[in-house]
Amino acid sequence: MGPGIYITTLPTSSAWFNPWEDHLRALGVDIMLNTRITQLGVVDGAISNITTSDNQVLTADYYICSLSLESIVELINNSALAKI
Repeated sequence: MGPGIYITTLPTSSAWFNPWEDHLRALGVDIMLNTRITQLGVVDGAISNITTSDNQVLTADYYICSLSLESIVELINNSALAKI
């Protein structure tokens, strides 16, 4: 095998995602799984907040979005980011 190729005997979530999630949570990152985002708030061309399906408006220093391409395109098209 060449450099940069990794094989695990564990399921992908157990080998890659769970340890990364544990590490981020230990650093104080708030990870919100299974949370439907309905709106992106935009100020000066940057995301300033997100609104969830239960109308919570959340702010953060950084936003990491793990959505399908179709879902993120819909969010962007329905926000002020579409006008940039």
